[in-house]
Amino acid sequence: MDYNAMASALQCGRHSCPCRNTALKHCPVVAGHRNGDHMPSLSVNVANDKVLVRCHRGCAQGEVIAALKARGLWEKGEQKRSSGWQLVRSYEYHTTSRGLVAEHGRFETPHGKAFAWRVPGHTWRDGLVGISIKELPLYRLNDVLSGDAPVWFVEGEKAADACADRGLVAVCLGGGSNQKAYGNALDPLRDRDVILWPDNDEPGRAFMARIHEVLPHARFVRAVLPPKGDAFDYFEGGGTVEGLDYLIEDDMKEVVEKEHWLRKYEGMF
Repeated sequence: MDYNAMASALQCGRHSCPCRNTALKHCPVVAGHRNGDHMPSLSVNVANDKVLVRCHRGCAQGEVIAALKARGLWEKGEQKRSSGWQLVRSYEYHTTSRGLVAEHGRFETPHGKAFAWRVPGHTWRDGLVGISIKELPLYRLNDVLSGDAPVWFVEGEKAADACADRGLVAVCLGGGSNQKAYGNALDPLRDRDVILWPDNDEPGRAFMARIHEVLPHARFVRAVLPPKGDAFDYFEGGGTVEGLDYLIEDDMKEVVEKEHWLRKYEGMF
C-alpha cells in the first residue's frame, strides 16, 4: 500500500472536508474519536521514502497501525516505502510577527502530484501540528504589505508564483477551493484593490464567489483557460499581463448566482 492509496482510503466523501487537499486524513481508530473522527486528525506524509502516520488527537501509534493493518493499509507492521517520491517545491507561509509559519510541500510521485505540510522544527510527517488551515496567513503576504499595488487572488501557490514572476502581487490561501473559513487571513485585503482569478472549473468559481462575499469590492478576471486551468496555464499558453487589463470585470453577478445555485444543489442531498 503506497502513500496515495493509503491517503485515498482515509478520505471521506464530504466535498468541504480538509481531508481532500491537506495531509490530514481520518484516523482509522474510529472508537477513539467522537463522530468517527469527523474532522480529520491523522497526518499522512512521506519522508525518506517512507509513509509516516501520526494521530494528533492522542491515539497511540500501535493502535493506529493496528487499525491500518485491519483495513489492509499497512504491511508487516512496518512503514511502507513509497518509491519515486521527490520534493519539487516547498512554498513558505510567513507572517510579519512570527516569520515562517508553515511550509507546503509539492511532491511528484509515480501516481502524480501530492502535497504535505510541515511547521518549523517538524518533519513532513507531522503536518501542521494543531494549526488549522484558517489560521495560516496568505501565501506571499509580505508582497501585499510592501506596497499598494493591486492584489491578484488566485487558487494555489503555483499560480501565485506565476503571477509574481511577471511582476504582479499575487496571493492565495493554503486550503485551496475547498476552504470556507478564513480566520484573519483576508484582513490585509479589505482596503486593497483585489482581482479574483478562479481556476476554470465549478469549484474554482464557487470558491471565488465565497471570497467575494468577504471582499465585496473585489473585481473579477475572465481569462480564457483550458478546463481546470489557472493563472499558471494562462501565462504558459502565451497570455500576457497587458492582456489581463481587457479581461477584468467589476460585475460578479454570474459567479455569485452560480455559487447560490451550487449551495441549493448541495442542500438537496
